[in-house]
Amino acid sequence: GAPTHVTNPVRFVPERLPGRARLVDLSHVDLSKVKVGKEWVELDGSLLPSPFTPKGEPPEGPAWYATPTVAYAVELGYEVRPLEAWVRRENGRYLDGW
Repeated sequence: GAPTHVTNPVRFVPERLPGRARLVDLSHVDLSKVKVGKEWVELDGSLLPSPFTPKGEPPEGPAWYATPTVAYAVELGYEVRPLEAWVRRENGRYLDGW
C-alpha cells in the first residue's frame, strides 16, 4: 500500500506497522550504558561512535531515521517515541509468493 503520514504515533512497534521513516529524538541515547539481554551494561562511551549520525557524533535533537535504526535504539534498551512517521497500513511479506 501507499505510505501514510502519521503525526504523534502512539508507540514504536515496527512489526505491527512497517514504516519507511520516523522522526525521532535519539539525543538521550547514551552509549556508555546499554541493555544486553535483561541487564544494563556499562561501556566506555567515549570510544564508541554514535550509530545514529553519519559522522558518529551524538544526535542533537529530532531527525528522520529508517525503521531498522530506530529498532536498534530500542534493542539497546532506550525508550523511543516517534514524533512523526511514514508508515504502510497495508503490508505483508513481499516474497511469500515465491
